[in-house]
Amino acid sequence: MLNISKIEVTPELLKNSFINEEYIFRELARAMVAKMPIKDLVKLIKFKITNPNSDEIKDKINNYKTPDFEREFYRSLQHKQVILFEAEVLV
Repeated sequence: MLNISKIEVTPELLKNSFINEEYIFRELARAMVAKMPIKDLVKLIKFKITNPNSDEIKDKINNYKTPDFEREFYRSLQHKQVILFEAEVLV
């Protein structure tokens, strides 16, 4: 996996604006992630989808062995009519 992003800036830009090293590094990371194939991206980031209307989640809601807080969490997603997408950095 080879993904490279580059940005060239003048020293004046760094002195006279809100743009600093952190801002530039974050922009480089965003550009890199946007270009990265999903097969490489999943090696760096753990993705999770919680669809409260899936059969698996409906079974968890109806299973009284599922902890109450977890069942309420799934019910709140159903009530809001949303699917939850999560990402966690693995490094």
